[in-house]
Amino acid sequence: MKELSPQQLMFVQHVVAGDNAAAAARKAGYAPHYAARAHDRLIHGNKKIAAAIDEAREKLRQNTTYTAERMLELIAIDIEFAREKGNAMAIIKGRELSSKIAGLLVDRVQIEAVSIVKALESARARAFQHRSAPSVIDVPAEAREALPARPRQQNPFED
Repeated sequence: MKELSPQQLMFVQHVVAGDNAAAAARKAGYAPHYAARAHDRLIHGNKKIAAAIDEAREKLRQNTTYTAERMLELIAIDIEFAREKGNAMAIIKGRELSSKIAGLLVDRVQIEAVSIVKALESARARAFQHRSAPSVIDVPAEAREALPARPRQQNPFED
């Protein structure tokens, strides 16, 4: 089978990099009118190009797949680097991550059922308790009588 041309290889690289077929064709140097139908012409119409795209995507998938073993290897490299630099916190964090990946440490979250009605009632009670709390400033009764009357605040929670 004949190898791909440099232009076809460039098209494959752009498609694998994430460009759609038309954009990849334009970047590879195909004429605009040809690039507009690149998906049909280059991918579906050319089995070599389609196979090259599939092969490149599979290679990329294999190189970027992270397994627990791979992550533990990378963390071990990071821990060694932290040890060389004398960064104790990074060493501890690396060990923590390793333990989590190995399943030795589990983050726990406490979940409780909450009644929204009770929570609103509690908030309402706290709000009115705060309003009726004694003032920090102690004003003598004679002075309070001399002050103009304040309009009563309406309870926003009342119907």
